[in-house]
Amino acid sequence: NAAAGALETGRARDAEMAFRQLTREFPRAFEAHQYLARALVARHATKEAIAELDTSIQLSPREPVLYFDAARALADEREFDRAFRRVDEGRRLEATSFYGPLTEGVVARAAGQTDRAEHAFQAALQMNPTLAAAHYELAAIAESRHDHDRARREYQQALDDDPTLDVARAGLARLVR
Repeated sequence: NAAAGALETGRARDAEMAFRQLTREFPRAFEAHQYLARALVARHATKEAIAELDTSIQLSPREPVLYFDAARALADEREFDRAFRRVDEGRRLEATSFYGPLTEGVVARAAGQTDRAEHAFQAALQMNPTLAAAHYELAAIAESRHDHDRARREYQQALDDDPTLDVARAGLARLVR
């Protein structure tokens, strides 16, 4: 819990050290490897994070979130084909969750596949209409297309759904000027 708290409060190095210790003490605990990977991603050590996520998947191949975490890390490394394969694997395990299309959207956006990203974020919203992250992503896409009316609506909806989403607040402020 202390390591998770360190990660949540932006102390990725502290979290990493604690999770490394946990992986040594409990090498077959997929969660220790998963959270170590999240700490590594937080400090931009994505190649090492991918290896930890691969270990997590080997230890617990039925956990869809591991595939989604791996897809995001692979997208950070610009390994888009592998990232999309991980999304697909996770979605096969958990077809009714919004995490699958949300992750596909993040990977597609990173790959420059804006139409695919937009479609995926809309699919995530069909599953969870108050998903602030998807509204934010749609706003960013609309803003990049100079569709400022839609961008304003989506940023506002993101803030209505999650008032702590500062990136949506900043996007809205940019458009109001």
